[in-house]
Parts: sequence; structure tokens; C-alpha cells
Amino acid sequence: MDSGNRVARILVILGTVVLLLSVTLHTFASQKVAFPALAASNLSSGMQAALRVVFVSVGWHWLVIAVVTLIALFAQSRAGKMIVLVCGLATLLEAVGGAFSMGIFIGNEMIGAAGLLILLGAVLLKTHG
Repeated sequence: MDSGNRVARILVILGTVVLLLSVTLHTFASQKVAFPALAASNLSSGMQAALRVVFVSVGWHWLVIAVVTLIALFAQSRAGKMIVLVCGLATLLEAVGGAFSMGIFIGNEMIGAAGLLILLGAVLLKTHG
């Protein structure tokens, strides 16, 4: 593997690590802050359940994106590079959308950084397939 591909892979791996850290933070925040706040709110039990599902689903899909990104990265094919590009772009767009709808906070910053790292690494990635 040449040094250009090594840098590209390191960037993608760093992006997935940041994404996995976001999953961890999101999971702990849900248990310690979000779910207790929901329970204390005056929202109906159905709405509280729906919001818990959304909160857990967001963390779950970040986990899936990170895993798919890593599998595609190590597949070393043109399709793998395209999948890494799509995962990076999707993550970055989610961060931008989240920033517009919820404002800028550590969660959006982490997701944005992960998306940028994955996308930059994917652009630099050379394939031999």
C-alpha cells in the first residue's frame, strides 16, 4: 500500500472512530439525560416512546454507517470506494441538517467531523479493482 492510500485509510478510520464515539456519547446521553427528561415531561406516553425509539435509532444507524464504511474500505474495490464516499457524504449531510434544525452542539460537530474525515479519505482513496 502506498503512502497516499495509507493516509486515505487513516482518515476514513479516524472518521469511523469519531462516528463510533458519537454513538457512545449518544447512548450515554440518552440514558442519563434524554430519557429521564422525557419521563419528567408532560408528553403522552406514546410520544415519549416514539422519541426514545428515534433517539436509539439515530445511534444505531451511525453504528451501521461506521461498520459499512469499514467493510467497504477494506474491500479495496471501486464499489468500496463509492460506498465510503456515500457514507461520508450522508454523514456530513446529516450533520448539516442537524445543525440547521437543532443548532450547533457537540453532537453535530462530532458527526460533521466524522463525515468530513470519511469523505476526505474516500476522495484520496485509490482503488485497484
